[in-house]
Amino acid sequence: MKASTYAKAIERLIASGESEAKIGDNLIAQLKSRGRLKLLSGILSELTLMKARGTTVAPRVEVAHDKDAVQALTEARMLGIDAKEAHVHHALISGWRAQNKGLLVDRSGKRALLDLYRNVTKA
Repeated sequence: MKASTYAKAIERLIASGESEAKIGDNLIAQLKSRGRLKLLSGILSELTLMKARGTTVAPRVEVAHDKDAVQALTEARMLGIDAKEAHVHHALISGWRAQNKGLLVDRSGKRALLDLYRNVTKA
């Protein structure tokens, strides 16, 4: 496993309310048993980057236009992603994306076009 995979798992465990001390002890035991203690510095670096980027486990909804915000928040909530507000992401042409705890729901125009392309080229 990569350092980023461990870092994401640690974030999810912390968000679930697990004790940080217990997480640390279990991580060290796991890495030691597999002879991968050298990953610790990479995991710490990745956790630091995640914190700096703000990619914590807070739910996030991005919309193409302000007018799509209410519908996107409602649909995301029905899928288990309960964000407080939707942010306009100018790279989206249409639709919305929602993310929470490693789950990404992509209902954007770009995703729809990619899915259509994949379906057409499969045959």
